[in-house]
Amino acid sequence: MTNEDLRKKLFELKEEEYKDFVNALTPGEDNMIGVRMPLIKKIAKEIANSNWREFLKNAYTDYHEERLVYGLILGFAKIELDELFFYLDKWLLLVNNWAVCDTVTMNLKIFSKTKEKEKVVDYLISKLSIKGKPFIKRAVIVCLFCYFLSDDYIDKVIEIFCETKDDDYYIKMALAWGVSTILIKNFDKGLGLIKSKKLEQWTHNKAIQKSLESFRLTVEQKEILKNLKI
Repeated sequence: MTNEDLRKKLFELKEEEYKDFVNALTPGEDNMIGVRMPLIKKIAKEIANSNWREFLKNAYTDYHEERLVYGLILGFAKIELDELFFYLDKWLLLVNNWAVCDTVTMNLKIFSKTKEKEKVVDYLISKLSIKGKPFIKRAVIVCLFCYFLSDDYIDKVIEIFCETKDDDYYIKMALAWGVSTILIKNFDKGLGLIKSKKLEQWTHNKAIQKSLESFRLTVEQKEILKNLKI
């Protein structure tokens, strides 16, 4: 499939009502076609199983759906880490909303399978210093709590979360989401983080709120958290 083929296909699959619905949920996205996610993922898989390198070489990225396809290909393709980092560097600069950010980062299953986890963590941490690109920082945060909450890395993730201070709403929300995930995965570690009060107040309280909404914590755990808001 060529990039011209992709754009034509996306417009053939366009649904105006769906576009309006997703647009309302995706502030900052002004260039959306309106294609449902299962169809986007199906297309990305098809490209990932064919000429994906040639496709990405001159990829069209003007539209929301094109940026999704670009990123999803990286999760579906057979690819080594160094090559993945090369393409991720390019994709990260394109991300302009939470939907593209989260959909793609949560599809990078190679991060959970690789034996070179330290290499991935170092790569992710290196991106936290990039200024003026909040969705890059959000992508790092989402990757960390999706793939690195094992015993070997959870303390490092907690340390990074405590050190990450930012006024951007989408970064703060990602941190709160991440902390609530830590509480679900390892309640004792998460509780220690909450009790340390090292997070910013908004993030601290939002993480507790999200945890209280979870079906994966017990009533007893939620009672403990209720008393820790600041």
